[in-house]
Amino acid sequence: MPVLFVLVFGSINVAWWYHARNVALAAARAGSDAGRLQGAAAGQGAAAARAFALRAGAAALGSPAVSTAGTSASTVCVTVSGVAPLIVPLVPDLHVSQRSCGPVEVFSR
Repeated sequence: MPVLFVLVFGSINVAWWYHARNVALAAARAGSDAGRLQGAAAGQGAAAARAFALRAGAAALGSPAVSTAGTSASTVCVTVSGVAPLIVPLVPDLHVSQRSCGPVEVFSR
């Protein structure tokens, strides 16, 4: 019976980790999409990613952190990281980190 509990709660932990990973990726994509717009302010991508992570993943992604390392004049990169919630207390923190990059939109004639 204890093995069954470990398997069930371990499966739930894996599912929470996978969900937190998907929330982090969606937040990173939202941030890179916002930062790629022509004329976007320097911190617009990071602000959009942070807002998405807090709004959509409040229960799924603990302590979300946003970074725009790797951003240049022609490319926007947003990395969102955080901690997946745990059900089994003996498991160490499950950290997740996802990155999304894309070219800055440029209007050409």
